[in-house]
Amino acid sequence: MLMILSVSAQTGSTINVRGTVKDVAGEPIIGASILLQGTTSGVVTDYDGNFSIQAPGNGTLVISYVGYITQTIAIQNRNSIEVILQEDMELLDEVVVIGYATGSTRTISGAVEKVGREDMNAGVIVNPLDALKGKVAGVNIQKTGGDPTAGSAIRIRGTTSLSGGNDPLVVIDGVFGDLALLNALSPSDIESFTIL
Repeated sequence: MLMILSVSAQTGSTINVRGTVKDVAGEPIIGASILLQGTTSGVVTDYDGNFSIQAPGNGTLVISYVGYITQTIAIQNRNSIEVILQEDMELLDEVVVIGYATGSTRTISGAVEKVGREDMNAGVIVNPLDALKGKVAGVNIQKTGGDPTAGSAIRIRGTTSLSGGNDPLVVIDGVFGDLALLNALSPSDIESFTIL
């Protein structure tokens, strides 16, 4: 019995692996995905590009981030790993990341509409949602009050929900928010809108 325990300790021992993911300029990559190869176990990097994951000493980590080349790194019983991701220069299509998949705008099965800065410069724009009015099919935008500076409500492909609210999920530079946050932004600070 002692022999069996010592063999399993050598081949399947789990260690705490800490590390940092940076780009070639030395800047931390926030939200990079670190997966234990062959499993669904994984973590994402924090604000400083740091991560910590429990993994077998003989395991392999797969590190990926949108716009960068995915790296596969053998742990080799190391407790600390520094990863430097290189930009993927072969990204020809725009990448769309949604809650259940990642793909290009050409291969994704849902509807994806993008309104760029050049499309937002027409008309009187008091808040960011004014820039979307009449530019995207299936999107209904209405003022919430009679005041010209009042916020707007947005409905995408319908106005009812059986189990949730009617407001869409708003993500600004990777940060979840709501319509109040979007209405508070200056329209000149927005590069583009993407509606899924």
